[in-house]
Amino acid sequence: MGEHAARWLIIASFCALVAAQQGTASTGKRDFPADVKFEEWGNGAGQTYAQQLAVQSGGAGIGLGFLFTLLMFFHMCCWGFCCNCCRCCCFKSDVVQERACWREKSYHKYFGISAVVIFVISVIGVIVIFTSQSTLYTRIDTAYDNVGTVLMDYEDFHCKGSVPERLRSGESLESIKGSTGGTTQTLGLCASGSVGRFLYDSNVKVNSTFEGIVTLIDNMEGILTSLDAAINLVATADSIAVSINNTVFKMDNQSDFIVAVLGDLLATSTNFSAYVPATSDIPTVDSTDKTYPTVTSTALSEVSSSLTTARNEVASPINSLVNTTRKELVSNWNKIITELVKIDNQLLDQVDKAVKAEKDVDDSQESTGSTESIGKLILALVYSISCISLIFMLAGWFFSKRWPMCLGAYTILLLFMWLCLILGLFLILTMVTYDTCGCEGDYTQEGCKTLWTLLETNVGSTKYNINGQEVVLAAVIKNIFTCGVSESANGTYMYTPETNFVDVLNVLPAFNFSKDTAKSRNQLLSSVDQLNVTSSINQAVQYATQGMNSMAQVSVAANYNFTYDVQRYNYLKSELQNPTRAPTYYPTFSAATNLQNIVRLTELTTTTYDFSSAYDTLESNKTSFNVTTLDIESQAQDIDTRVQNAQTSVRNSNQDLVDLIDFILSINRYTPCAIAGNAWRNIVVGDFCKNTYVTLDEVVPGAILCLMAMILGLFLMAMMRECVVMEQQNVSMVEIDVKSPEPAQMDIITSPAQGQSIATGAVMPMSVGGTSSATNYGKGDYTPAPAISPQANSPSVPDDYNKPPVISSQVV
Repeated sequence: MGEHAARWLIIASFCALVAAQQGTASTGKRDFPADVKFEEWGNGAGQTYAQQLAVQSGGAGIGLGFLFTLLMFFHMCCWGFCCNCCRCCCFKSDVVQERACWREKSYHKYFGISAVVIFVISVIGVIVIFTSQSTLYTRIDTAYDNVGTVLMDYEDFHCKGSVPERLRSGESLESIKGSTGGTTQTLGLCASGSVGRFLYDSNVKVNSTFEGIVTLIDNMEGILTSLDAAINLVATADSIAVSINNTVFKMDNQSDFIVAVLGDLLATSTNFSAYVPATSDIPTVDSTDKTYPTVTSTALSEVSSSLTTARNEVASPINSLVNTTRKELVSNWNKIITELVKIDNQLLDQVDKAVKAEKDVDDSQESTGSTESIGKLILALVYSISCISLIFMLAGWFFSKRWPMCLGAYTILLLFMWLCLILGLFLILTMVTYDTCGCEGDYTQEGCKTLWTLLETNVGSTKYNINGQEVVLAAVIKNIFTCGVSESANGTYMYTPETNFVDVLNVLPAFNFSKDTAKSRNQLLSSVDQLNVTSSINQAVQYATQGMNSMAQVSVAANYNFTYDVQRYNYLKSELQNPTRAPTYYPTFSAATNLQNIVRLTELTTTTYDFSSAYDTLESNKTSFNVTTLDIESQAQDIDTRVQNAQTSVRNSNQDLVDLIDFILSINRYTPCAIAGNAWRNIVVGDFCKNTYVTLDEVVPGAILCLMAMILGLFLMAMMRECVVMEQQNVSMVEIDVKSPEPAQMDIITSPAQGQSIATGAVMPMSVGGTSSATNYGKGDYTPAPAISPQANSPSVPDDYNKPPVISSQVV
C-alpha cells in the first residue's frame, strides 16, 4: 500500500509540475471589459471581471492561503502537534500505531522517498523563480534602453543636431538661445529633415516673403512720387518754352530796331555800306520762330495730361496696396510669425524636457542596476522558505528529532498565507497584463487586439482641434501606433502618406494658410491689371518728343557773328567822332547828321549787344528745354518700366504667398511617425505586453510548486512525525528496561488466566492477529523483556492478559 501511495504521489507531483508550466493567465476564462470605458467599470462588467480575478487568483492568494492554512492547522492538530487531546477517530495514537505503514519499518522508505520528492519539487520551484528573475534585470535594462531610444528619437524628430547634444552636456536652453541670437536662430542649428529645421526655414521664408512684398508696396509709393516729379518737370519745360517764346519776340523787336536804325544810317551816306552790315544781313524772326514755342507748350500740355492720366491710373491700386493690402499683409505676417515663434519655443521646450527625461531615465536605470545583485535573488530567497522548512522536517525525520519537524511545520503554517498573497498578486498582475494586451503570442504592432479595443473604447469620441481642424482620436490612434519606418539607404525619411503624423491625423488642412492670406492675395491680383501706364507714358513721351522737335524749329540768328557787327559799329563811330576823318564819309558833311549817326551807331552797338545776349539766352533755354524734355522722356520711360516691374513683382508676390503656403503644407515631409510606432512596438508591446507578462508568468509556476510542496510536505511529514514519536517512545521504554529497577519499585500486574505477573514499563509481547509476538516500533527492533515468574500467593490474573497492553504516546 505504501509503495503504491508513494508512486501516485510522485506521479501527481510530476503532473503538478507540468501543469504549473502551462501558463496560469492563459488557461482561465475571464471577461475583460475592453469594450467598456474605464469610468464605467464600476458597473456590472468591471465587477464581474474583478470577481473572476478574485476567484482565479484564490482571492488574491489570501483566500486559498487561509483555506490551506486552516486545513494544515487542523491536520497538525489531528496529528498531535498541539496535544494528544486533539487526536480523535483514526488519528488516535493507538489506532495509528496499529497501522502497518507506521508500525513496520519496511514502509518507512516510501515516506522518505515521497518527502524527498516533495522537497525536490520545492527546490525546482525556487530554481524556476530564480531562473525567471535572473533575466529580470536584462528585461528592465531593455525597457530603459527602449525608453531612452524613444526619447532620443523624439529629440531628433524635433531638432536633430547640436542642440540636444549641448543640452545633454549641461548647457541650459536659455544659454543656447542667448549665444545664437534667439529662438529662431537656435532652430537654425537643427539638422535638415527635422521639424525644427523646417520651422527655421519657414520663419526665414515667411519673413523674406512678407518683407519682400511690403518693401515692394513701399517702393510703389515712389512711382507716384516720380510721376509727380515728372509732371512738375513738364511744368518746368513749359516755363522754359514760355521763356523761349518771350525771348523770340524780344529778338524780333531787336532785329526790327537794328534794321530800322541801320537803314537810317545808310540813308545818310552810301559810304557807310562798306563799314556796317546791310539791313538784309541782320537776323530776323520769322513766323516759325514765333509759332513753335506755342506749339511746344501745347505738346507739353499733352505730356502733362498723359502723365497725370498715368498717375491717376496707378494711384488707386497703389494707394489701395499701401493703405489696405500692406496693413493686411503686416497683420498676417505678425500673426504667422507670432505663431511660428510660439511653436518654435514649444518645440525647443519639448527637446529640453526630453533631454531631462532622458537623464532621469539614465539615473533611474543606474539606480535600478545597482540593486541587481540582490534584486534578482530576493523573490527566490522568499520562496526558499519552502525548501528551508521542508529540509528542517526532513532532517527531523532522518535524525528522529521531533523539534526540527515541528519548527518546519510551524514555519510553513505561519508563512504560507503570506507566500500565497505574493503569488496571488503575481497571478492578478499576470492575468491583468495578459487580458489587457490580448496578444495571445502575437507580439506585433497589430497583434495585441484587446489593447487596441481598450484604447479605441476609452478615447471614444475624444476630439482635438488643431488650428480649426478636428481630429477624432479613435479613428486614427491605431494608424499612429502602427506607423512604420520609411527611410532611404542613408537614413533620411522617405515620404509616404501612411508614415507621417500630419497625413495620418489628417490635419494637413490645419496648416493651410490660404484663407488667412486670401484677402491679401486677392488685393494683389486685383491690382495687377490696374498697374499699367504704358499707353499713357508712351503718349507722354510722344508729345514730349513732338515738343522737342517743335522747339528745334525755333532758330534765330543761328551762327550770326554779333561781335563783328559791334566791332564795325565801334570803328565807324570812332571815325565819325574824329573831326578830321568824319567829313570823308559824307558826300556833303553835316555836323548835325554826323552827330545823329554817332547816336545811331551807339544804339546799334547797344542793341546788337542785347540781341547777342538774347540769342545766348535763347540757345541756353533751348538747350535746357531739350535736356528737360529728354529728362521727362527718360523719367516717363523709367516710370513705365517700374510700373511694369511692379506689376510683375505683385504677380510674383502673389505667387510667393502661394509658394509659402505650399511650403508650409510640405510639413508632412518632416513629421515621420515612426517614433510612435517604435514606442508602441518596443515599449507597450515588447516591454509591457511581452516582457512584463512573461516575467510575471514565469514566477507563478515556481511559486505554485513551492506552495504545493509546502502543503504536501506538511501533510506528509506531519504523518511521518508519528514514526519519530513511536521510535522515541520505544527508545524510552528500552532505557527504562536497561536500568533494571528493584522489584519493590515495580508495579506487578497479575494475569488471572495464566497466573503471571509482569513489571510495568517493560516491553511486552503483543498479540497481533491472535499470535503473541514481539512487535517492531519505529525504525528499531527491540527484544521483549522476559516474563516474571508468578509468585505463590499472587492475586489472580485477568482473562484478557493475552491482549496487547496500551502504550501511551507521551514520552516520559
